[in-house]
Amino acid sequence: NFREIFDLGLEFTERESLAFELYGLSHFEAAERARFLTLINAIESVCEPRMRSPKAVNHVDNLIELTCDSDLAKGEVESLVSSLQWLRKESISKTGRDFAARVLGAKRYDGKVAKQFFQHCYDVRSDIVHGGKPSDDTVLLPNLIGELDRFVADLLLTNPKRSQG
Repeated sequence: NFREIFDLGLEFTERESLAFELYGLSHFEAAERARFLTLINAIESVCEPRMRSPKAVNHVDNLIELTCDSDLAKGEVESLVSSLQWLRKESISKTGRDFAARVLGAKRYDGKVAKQFFQHCYDVRSDIVHGGKPSDDTVLLPNLIGELDRFVADLLLTNPKRSQG
């Protein structure tokens, strides 16, 4: 399927190209956690977070202003403001769920609809990144990787821009 897509001569954005590169790279990664994280990164690379509501953005802007006016050290203010600026946009978790639902709809992976499967994988990703392993001992990473691989392939083979128009 991937060869057919490339043989069509379609042009891809930098983000889409990166997602395909990461997906391909994941097949050469022997370490389970690294392969899992590479597949998640492939999804993240094509997710474009939307702006939050104007009311939420205004609230974040107020927090930024309060932080700038605080008596914190300059470096700390800069660090906090940088982090707060990210809050103007929706989280990757929400963006990924919305993207999966839009592109894959009710398609199921590991018994879950696409958006629930993405959230489950994203939660496992957070566990691995922040704790070194899944917090749920019932998570079988090899099985999850197989389903995640299928999920990422389905996402990449479906061009949401073409399917909307």
